[in-house]
Amino acid sequence: MITIHQIKAYASLGLLLRNTSVARAAIFVIAGFFGLSSIAAEEQTIKRILETENDLVELSVFDGTGGTSHIATGDHGRVTVEATITGFSGRWSQRRIREQLEELAKNPLIKQEGNTIQIGGLPWRIRRDLSISYRITVPPNTNVHAQGPDRVRVQGLVGDFYAIGANTIASEIRGNVTLERAKDVRITDMSGNLHVSGGRVTASNIKGDVNLIRSEYVSIDNVSGEVIITDRAHVLSLDDVIVDFGMSGL
Repeated sequence: MITIHQIKAYASLGLLLRNTSVARAAIFVIAGFFGLSSIAAEEQTIKRILETENDLVELSVFDGTGGTSHIATGDHGRVTVEATITGFSGRWSQRRIREQLEELAKNPLIKQEGNTIQIGGLPWRIRRDLSISYRITVPPNTNVHAQGPDRVRVQGLVGDFYAIGANTIASEIRGNVTLERAKDVRITDMSGNLHVSGGRVTASNIKGDVNLIRSEYVSIDNVSGEVIITDRAHVLSLDDVIVDFGMSGL
C-alpha cells in the first residue's frame, strides 16, 4: 500500500526534476512499480520532403527537447525531415496530449523560404510536456545552426556547423564547427576550424585550428593546425599536437 508520505515524496521528486529526461524516466519507473497510471505517453511521427533550388542550404533546428537531432548528408537539392514527437500526460490529460500531437502532425513546425529552412519553435507552455527527436538529411553543402536539442549528431557536412548547449558528436566535417555552452563533445575527421566553449572535449584528426575555452576535460590528438587552450581548461591528454596555453590557461 502506498502511504500519503510516499505520494508526497514522489511528487516532490517529480517537481524537482520535471524539466529533465531523468525526471521522466524516474516517474515512469515509479508509476510502473506501484501500478500507477497517471503518467502516459503518446507518440506521433511526421515526415516531410523539401525541395531546394541548389545545394547551398541554411538549416536551423530548435526545440529538440529531450531528444536527439541527427543530421546527415543525402540527396542534392532535397532536405528530408522526420520528427518523432512524444507527449507525456503528467500535467495534461492523455486526450489533450493526443490532440496536441495531431495538431502538430497537421501543422509541423517547419518553415521554408527558398534554401533557408527552420525546424522547431514550440510554445513554452507545451515544451516541457513534449520530447522531440529529428532525423534530417541535407545536401552536403549545408550550414547548420542548432539551438535547443539535448543531443546533436552531425555527419558529412561540407558547410559550417554551429550549436548551443548540446551534447555533440560530429564526424567527416569539411567546414568550421563552433560549439557554445557545450556539454560532451566528440569530434573526428574534420578539415575546418574547431571552436568550443565549455564542455568535455574529445577531438582527433583535425586539419584546421582548434580553440578551446573553459573546457572541463580535454583529450585531443592528431591536429595539424594551431591549438589554443585557455581559461582553466583541464587537460587529460594531448598527442601529436603543439599547444599554446592562453594567458588565463594552465
